[in-house]
Amino acid sequence: MHHVAKALLFLCLLHQLAALSAMLGGQLVWWLDLANHLTLFAACSALVGTVIAWTVDARRLMTVLALCALLQAGRWAAPWVMGPSGDPERATAAPQQITLLVANVYSGNYRSDLLTSLVADEAPDIVGLLEVDSAWLDRLGDFRDRWPHRLEIPRPDNFGIALYSRIPLSGTRRFDLGQGSVPSIRATLPGGTTLWLTHPVPPVNAVYAAERDAQLTDLADILAAPSVIVAGDLNATPWSAWFPGSFRGLPEGTWPSHLPAALRLPIDHVLVSSPVALVSRRVGPDIGSDHLPVITRLVLPSDADEAGGERDPEVETRATP
Repeated sequence: MHHVAKALLFLCLLHQLAALSAMLGGQLVWWLDLANHLTLFAACSALVGTVIAWTVDARRLMTVLALCALLQAGRWAAPWVMGPSGDPERATAAPQQITLLVANVYSGNYRSDLLTSLVADEAPDIVGLLEVDSAWLDRLGDFRDRWPHRLEIPRPDNFGIALYSRIPLSGTRRFDLGQGSVPSIRATLPGGTTLWLTHPVPPVNAVYAAERDAQLTDLADILAAPSVIVAGDLNATPWSAWFPGSFRGLPEGTWPSHLPAALRLPIDHVLVSSPVALVSRRVGPDIGSDHLPVITRLVLPSDADEAGGERDPEVETRATP
Protein backbone atom coordinates (compact mmCIF):
# COMPACT_ATOMS: atom_id res chain seq x y z
CA MET A 1 0.00 0.00 0.00
CA HIS A 2 2.86 2.36 0.80
CA HIS A 3 4.38 1.72 -2.66
CA VAL A 4 1.05 2.46 -4.34
CA ALA A 5 0.79 5.75 -2.45
CA LYS A 6 4.28 6.74 -3.55
CA ALA A 7 3.48 5.90 -7.17
CA LEU A 8 0.31 8.00 -7.04
CA LEU A 9 2.24 10.81 -5.40
CA PHE A 10 4.80 10.70 -8.20
CA LEU A 11 2.02 10.94 -10.83
CA CYS A 12 0.48 13.91 -9.03
CA LEU A 13 3.84 15.69 -8.95
CA LEU A 14 4.36 14.94 -12.63
CA HIS A 15 0.96 16.39 -13.40
CA GLN A 16 1.77 19.57 -11.49
CA LEU A 17 5.06 19.92 -13.33
CA ALA A 18 3.17 19.68 -16.63
CA ALA A 19 0.58 22.24 -15.43
CA LEU A 20 3.26 24.71 -14.35
CA SER A 21 5.14 24.20 -17.63
CA ALA A 22 1.94 24.99 -19.52
CA MET A 23 1.45 28.20 -17.53
CA LEU A 24 4.97 29.37 -18.32
CA GLY A 25 5.43 27.99 -21.84
CA GLY A 26 1.93 27.87 -23.34
CA GLN A 27 2.78 30.54 -25.90
CA LEU A 28 6.07 28.89 -26.82
CA VAL A 29 5.04 25.28 -27.43
CA TRP A 30 1.58 24.64 -28.89
CA TRP A 31 0.95 21.31 -27.17
CA LEU A 32 1.87 22.72 -23.76
CA ASP A 33 -1.04 25.15 -24.01
CA LEU A 34 -3.43 22.18 -24.22
CA ALA A 35 -2.70 21.48 -20.55
CA ASN A 36 -3.89 24.98 -19.65
CA HIS A 37 -7.42 23.94 -20.56
CA LEU A 38 -7.37 21.36 -17.74
CA THR A 39 -6.81 23.78 -14.86
CA LEU A 40 -9.61 22.31 -12.75
CA PHE A 41 -8.19 18.80 -13.18
CA ALA A 42 -4.75 20.09 -12.15
CA ALA A 43 -6.27 21.57 -8.98
CA CYS A 44 -7.97 18.25 -8.16
CA SER A 45 -4.76 16.33 -8.84
CA ALA A 46 -2.79 18.61 -6.51
CA LEU A 47 -5.43 18.22 -3.80
CA VAL A 48 -5.28 14.42 -4.10
CA GLY A 49 -1.49 14.58 -3.97
CA THR A 50 -1.67 16.74 -0.84
CA VAL A 51 -3.79 14.11 0.93
CA ILE A 52 -1.48 11.29 -0.19
CA ALA A 53 1.60 13.19 0.97
CA TRP A 54 -0.04 13.70 4.36
CA THR A 55 -0.78 9.96 4.68
CA VAL A 56 2.86 9.00 3.98
CA ASP A 57 4.14 11.83 6.20
CA ALA A 58 5.91 13.65 3.34
CA ARG A 59 5.46 17.13 4.82
CA ARG A 60 7.52 19.08 2.32
CA LEU A 61 5.78 17.50 -0.65
CA MET A 62 2.46 18.09 1.09
CA THR A 63 3.25 21.80 1.35
CA VAL A 64 4.34 22.02 -2.30
CA LEU A 65 1.24 20.21 -3.53
CA ALA A 66 -1.05 22.27 -1.30
CA LEU A 67 0.38 25.44 -2.81
CA CYS A 68 -0.12 23.98 -6.31
CA ALA A 69 -3.73 23.17 -5.44
CA LEU A 70 -4.32 26.75 -4.29
CA LEU A 71 -2.67 28.14 -7.42
CA GLN A 72 -4.66 26.04 -9.87
CA ALA A 73 -7.93 26.43 -7.96
CA GLY A 74 -7.34 30.18 -7.90
CA ARG A 75 -6.76 30.24 -11.65
CA TRP A 76 -9.97 28.31 -12.28
CA ALA A 77 -12.12 30.32 -9.87
CA ALA A 78 -10.78 33.81 -10.65
CA PRO A 79 -13.39 34.61 -13.37
CA TRP A 80 -16.16 33.34 -11.10
CA VAL A 81 -14.98 35.37 -8.11
CA MET A 82 -14.78 38.53 -10.21
CA GLY A 83 -18.38 38.00 -11.34
CA PRO A 84 -20.09 39.42 -14.43
CA SER A 85 -18.74 42.50 -16.13
CA GLY A 86 -21.56 44.92 -15.47
CA ASP A 87 -24.04 46.42 -13.04
CA PRO A 88 -27.35 44.52 -12.71
CA GLU A 89 -29.14 47.68 -11.54
CA ARG A 90 -27.95 49.49 -14.64
CA ALA A 91 -29.12 46.55 -16.74
CA THR A 92 -32.64 46.83 -15.32
CA ALA A 93 -32.93 50.51 -16.12
CA ALA A 94 -30.84 50.82 -19.27
CA PRO A 95 -32.72 51.09 -22.58
CA GLN A 96 -29.88 49.48 -24.54
CA GLN A 97 -30.24 45.90 -23.33
CA ILE A 98 -29.84 42.97 -25.70
CA THR A 99 -29.86 39.19 -25.43
CA LEU A 100 -27.26 37.39 -27.54
CA LEU A 101 -27.42 33.65 -28.19
CA VAL A 102 -24.41 31.87 -29.70
CA ALA A 103 -24.49 28.22 -30.74
CA ASN A 104 -22.09 25.88 -32.48
CA VAL A 105 -24.77 23.71 -34.06
CA TYR A 106 -22.39 20.99 -35.41
CA SER A 107 -22.76 20.44 -39.14
CA GLY A 108 -23.68 16.76 -38.66
CA ASN A 109 -26.56 17.60 -36.31
CA TYR A 110 -30.02 17.13 -37.86
CA ARG A 111 -32.02 18.43 -34.88
CA SER A 112 -32.54 21.98 -36.09
CA ASP A 113 -35.91 21.85 -34.33
CA LEU A 114 -34.11 21.92 -30.96
CA LEU A 115 -32.35 25.16 -31.92
CA THR A 116 -35.48 26.86 -33.25
CA SER A 117 -37.40 25.82 -30.12
CA LEU A 118 -34.66 27.31 -27.91
CA VAL A 119 -34.70 30.55 -29.88
CA ALA A 120 -38.47 30.73 -29.56
CA ASP A 121 -38.22 30.27 -25.78
CA GLU A 122 -35.37 32.73 -25.24
CA ALA A 123 -36.43 35.35 -27.81
CA PRO A 124 -32.88 36.70 -28.27
CA ASP A 125 -32.22 39.91 -30.15
CA ILE A 126 -29.19 38.44 -31.94
CA VAL A 127 -28.31 34.85 -32.82
CA GLY A 128 -24.88 33.68 -33.98
CA LEU A 129 -24.60 30.20 -35.48
CA LEU A 130 -21.39 28.29 -36.17
CA GLU A 131 -20.66 25.18 -38.26
CA VAL A 132 -23.54 25.85 -40.65
CA ASP A 133 -23.51 24.41 -44.17
CA SER A 134 -26.11 24.84 -46.92
CA ALA A 135 -28.06 21.79 -45.74
CA TRP A 136 -28.26 23.21 -42.20
CA LEU A 137 -29.56 26.53 -43.48
CA ASP A 138 -32.15 24.71 -45.60
CA ARG A 139 -33.35 22.80 -42.53
CA LEU A 140 -33.91 26.09 -40.72
CA GLY A 141 -36.60 26.92 -43.27
CA ASP A 142 -38.83 29.85 -42.33
CA PHE A 143 -36.70 30.57 -39.26
CA ARG A 144 -34.31 32.55 -41.43
CA ASP A 145 -37.00 34.85 -42.80
CA ARG A 146 -37.98 36.03 -39.33
CA TRP A 147 -34.73 37.96 -38.99
CA PRO A 148 -34.68 41.22 -40.98
CA HIS A 149 -30.90 41.61 -40.62
CA ARG A 150 -28.70 38.64 -41.39
CA LEU A 151 -25.56 37.40 -43.09
CA GLU A 152 -25.00 33.72 -43.89
CA ILE A 153 -21.69 32.21 -44.98
CA PRO A 154 -22.27 28.44 -45.31
CA ARG A 155 -19.29 26.16 -45.91
CA PRO A 156 -19.00 22.41 -46.54
CA ASP A 157 -16.51 22.06 -43.68
CA ASN A 158 -17.07 22.93 -40.02
CA PHE A 159 -16.48 26.67 -40.37
CA GLY A 160 -19.67 28.03 -41.88
CA ILE A 161 -21.06 30.99 -39.95
CA ALA A 162 -24.35 32.93 -39.81
CA LEU A 163 -25.54 36.05 -37.97
CA TYR A 164 -29.22 36.92 -37.41
CA SER A 165 -30.53 40.08 -35.75
CA ARG A 166 -33.81 41.79 -34.93
CA ILE A 167 -31.78 44.94 -34.24
CA PRO A 168 -30.74 47.04 -37.23
CA LEU A 169 -27.13 46.37 -38.22
CA SER A 170 -24.82 48.37 -40.42
CA GLY A 171 -21.59 47.51 -42.21
CA THR A 172 -22.25 43.78 -41.90
CA ARG A 173 -19.43 42.02 -43.76
CA ARG A 174 -17.19 39.00 -43.79
CA PHE A 175 -13.66 39.47 -42.48
CA ASP A 176 -10.71 37.09 -42.50
CA LEU A 177 -8.74 37.26 -39.27
CA GLY A 178 -5.38 35.73 -38.45
CA GLN A 179 -4.09 33.77 -41.43
CA GLY A 180 -7.42 34.10 -43.21
CA SER A 181 -8.34 30.42 -43.39
CA VAL A 182 -11.86 30.75 -41.93
CA PRO A 183 -14.47 33.54 -42.10
CA SER A 184 -15.63 35.89 -39.37
CA ILE A 185 -18.51 38.38 -39.44
CA ARG A 186 -18.37 41.99 -38.28
CA ALA A 187 -21.41 44.22 -37.79
CA THR A 188 -22.13 47.54 -36.09
CA LEU A 189 -25.05 47.90 -33.68
CA PRO A 190 -26.98 51.12 -33.07
CA GLY A 191 -24.89 53.40 -30.89
CA GLY A 192 -21.59 52.30 -32.44
CA THR A 193 -20.92 48.99 -30.67
CA THR A 194 -19.06 46.55 -32.90
CA LEU A 195 -20.04 42.87 -32.91
CA TRP A 196 -17.75 40.10 -34.13
CA LEU A 197 -18.84 36.50 -34.69
CA THR A 198 -15.93 34.13 -35.17
CA HIS A 199 -14.77 30.49 -35.05
CA PRO A 200 -11.01 29.78 -35.08
CA VAL A 201 -9.76 26.33 -36.02
CA PRO A 202 -9.08 23.86 -33.18
CA PRO A 203 -5.41 23.53 -32.07
CA VAL A 204 -5.12 19.83 -32.91
CA ASN A 205 -1.66 20.14 -34.48
CA ALA A 206 1.11 22.71 -34.87
CA VAL A 207 -0.32 24.21 -38.08
CA TYR A 208 -3.84 24.58 -36.75
CA ALA A 209 -2.53 25.88 -33.43
CA ALA A 210 -0.58 28.61 -35.23
CA GLU A 211 -3.70 29.57 -37.22
CA ARG A 212 -5.85 29.69 -34.09
CA ASP A 213 -3.26 31.69 -32.17
CA ALA A 214 -2.98 34.25 -34.97
CA GLN A 215 -6.75 34.70 -35.00
CA LEU A 216 -6.92 35.01 -31.21
CA THR A 217 -4.14 37.61 -31.35
CA ASP A 218 -6.23 39.65 -33.79
CA LEU A 219 -9.24 39.29 -31.49
CA ALA A 220 -7.18 40.57 -28.56
CA ASP A 221 -6.30 43.66 -30.62
CA ILE A 222 -9.98 44.10 -31.50
CA LEU A 223 -11.02 43.87 -27.85
CA ALA A 224 -8.50 46.58 -26.98
CA ALA A 225 -10.83 49.05 -28.71
CA PRO A 226 -13.85 50.42 -26.81
CA SER A 227 -17.38 49.02 -27.13
CA VAL A 228 -16.67 45.68 -28.78
CA ILE A 229 -18.45 42.32 -28.51
CA VAL A 230 -16.65 39.14 -29.61
CA ALA A 231 -18.78 36.00 -29.73
CA GLY A 232 -18.19 32.46 -30.94
CA ASP A 233 -16.50 29.13 -30.45
CA LEU A 234 -12.94 30.29 -29.79
CA ASN A 235 -11.53 26.78 -29.31
CA ALA A 236 -9.79 28.13 -26.21
CA THR A 237 -10.63 28.16 -22.52
CA PRO A 238 -10.11 31.26 -20.33
CA TRP A 239 -6.86 29.70 -19.05
CA SER A 240 -5.22 29.37 -22.45
CA ALA A 241 -2.05 31.41 -22.88
CA TRP A 242 -3.62 32.86 -26.06
CA PHE A 243 -7.06 33.70 -24.69
CA PRO A 244 -8.14 37.19 -25.83
CA GLY A 245 -9.79 39.57 -23.44
CA SER A 246 -10.99 38.83 -19.93
CA PHE A 247 -13.51 36.11 -19.09
CA ARG A 248 -15.94 37.03 -16.31
CA GLY A 249 -18.43 34.80 -14.49
CA LEU A 250 -18.74 31.10 -13.78
CA PRO A 251 -16.58 29.15 -16.29
CA GLU A 252 -19.39 26.71 -17.07
CA GLY A 253 -18.32 24.25 -19.76
CA THR A 254 -19.90 23.94 -23.19
CA TRP A 255 -17.94 21.11 -24.86
CA PRO A 256 -18.26 18.16 -25.21
CA SER A 257 -21.97 18.43 -24.47
CA HIS A 258 -22.43 14.72 -23.62
CA LEU A 259 -20.06 14.87 -20.63
CA PRO A 260 -21.09 15.90 -17.09
CA ALA A 261 -20.85 19.63 -16.42
CA ALA A 262 -17.67 19.29 -14.34
CA LEU A 263 -15.85 17.63 -17.25
CA ARG A 264 -16.89 20.02 -20.02
CA LEU A 265 -14.57 22.81 -21.20
CA PRO A 266 -15.71 26.45 -21.63
CA ILE A 267 -14.63 27.17 -25.21
CA ASP A 268 -17.74 29.04 -26.44
CA HIS A 269 -17.63 32.66 -25.36
CA VAL A 270 -19.05 36.16 -25.43
CA LEU A 271 -16.37 38.73 -24.55
CA VAL A 272 -16.82 42.49 -24.30
CA SER A 273 -14.82 45.67 -23.90
CA SER A 274 -15.97 48.68 -21.86
CA PRO A 275 -18.39 50.41 -21.85
CA VAL A 276 -20.36 47.36 -22.98
CA ALA A 277 -21.41 45.39 -19.89
CA LEU A 278 -21.83 41.62 -19.79
CA VAL A 279 -24.48 41.27 -17.09
CA SER A 280 -25.19 37.54 -17.28
CA ARG A 281 -23.94 34.41 -19.02
CA ARG A 282 -25.50 30.97 -18.90
CA VAL A 283 -25.23 27.75 -20.81
CA GLY A 284 -28.33 26.59 -22.64
CA PRO A 285 -29.81 23.09 -23.07
CA ASP A 286 -28.78 20.33 -25.45
CA ILE A 287 -29.56 21.16 -29.09
CA GLY A 288 -28.19 17.93 -30.57
CA SER A 289 -24.70 19.39 -31.06
CA ASP A 290 -21.42 18.50 -29.40
CA HIS A 291 -21.50 22.06 -28.02
CA LEU A 292 -24.01 23.69 -25.71
CA PRO A 293 -25.27 27.17 -26.61
CA VAL A 294 -24.34 30.28 -24.64
CA ILE A 295 -26.97 32.89 -23.75
CA THR A 296 -25.85 36.30 -22.55
CA ARG A 297 -27.47 39.55 -21.51
CA LEU A 298 -25.60 42.71 -22.45
CA VAL A 299 -25.96 46.42 -21.81
CA LEU A 300 -24.77 48.68 -24.61
CA PRO A 301 -23.70 52.32 -24.42
CA SER A 302 -26.51 54.65 -25.44
CA ASP A 303 -24.68 56.44 -28.23
CA ALA A 304 -21.50 56.45 -30.29
CA ASP A 305 -19.91 59.15 -28.14
CA GLU A 306 -20.09 56.95 -25.05
CA ALA A 307 -18.91 53.99 -27.11
CA GLY A 308 -15.86 55.94 -28.15
CA GLY A 309 -16.88 55.93 -31.79
CA GLU A 310 -15.92 53.27 -34.31
CA ARG A 311 -12.24 52.50 -34.16
CA ASP A 312 -11.24 50.27 -37.03
CA PRO A 313 -8.37 47.96 -36.10
CA GLU A 314 -5.79 47.14 -38.69
CA VAL A 315 -7.11 43.60 -39.07
CA GLU A 316 -10.15 45.02 -40.85
CA THR A 317 -8.07 45.59 -43.96
CA ARG A 318 -8.58 41.89 -44.69
CA ALA A 319 -12.27 42.30 -45.42
CA THR A 320 -13.76 39.99 -48.03
CA PRO A 321 -16.52 41.50 -50.20
